[in-house]
Amino acid sequence: MAFYIRVRNVQLFNAIYAEAPPHLVQTKHTAGTYTLYTDNALLWHELFLYGQILAQDQDAYIDGGEEEPLNLQ
Repeated sequence: MAFYIRVRNVQLFNAIYAEAPPHLVQTKHTAGTYTLYTDNALLWHELFLYGQILAQDQDAYIDGGEEEPLNLQ
């Protein structure tokens, strides 16, 4: 399974991505939605909590969870 964090605000996405080790995440942008994927549950948990704090401060949309792995390459 892959863990994801999905947002609509690019500044929020960039802030979350800046805290992630690039070799442990993949990203995807579609129709105004920015998604970060990782297989690392601990990393996902830390990034999602951080993202929730930022999203609450900005009153921005954030979603996260687990889904089937995607082939993003």
